[in-house]
Amino acid sequence: MSAYLAGLPQGLQSYPACLVKGTVVRSFTADCVPLEKLEGLTLPAEVAAHLREPPLDCVWVPEVEMWATLLATRDLLDLDDGAWLVWFEPRSREALTNPVLRLVMNFSSPELLLPLSQAYWAMTHKGSKLTIVERASHALTLALEY
Repeated sequence: MSAYLAGLPQGLQSYPACLVKGTVVRSFTADCVPLEKLEGLTLPAEVAAHLREPPLDCVWVPEVEMWATLLATRDLLDLDDGAWLVWFEPRSREALTNPVLRLVMNFSSPELLLPLSQAYWAMTHKGSKLTIVERASHALTLALEY
């Protein structure tokens, strides 16, 4: 987390217009780090707050705070790259499983869902735009603009 924040122009206050819905943050941070692991640590206040009590689903959270929180989680759980991906995948799936989205996903083909990725991104992010650059039969190239 420290390296991530050091690489940003204004640390945790960088890119304030880039926001993510609290529901995304919550799906990654709820109950992920035992509270006793947070005792005595010198984490940024915003990161510690997200780990102790994830934001409400309807709240907009700076995206830099979300990534700092996720990287702090990785550090606290002492995960290498492989373990991080294993940890991250089910939480990514959970972020996509709200009841309405799950219903749509269960009754739709990938061909119908892929264009919806842009709309879903727009519902859960501000200050960034996800666009489909190229579609092939079994591949998709996306661009994320800030």
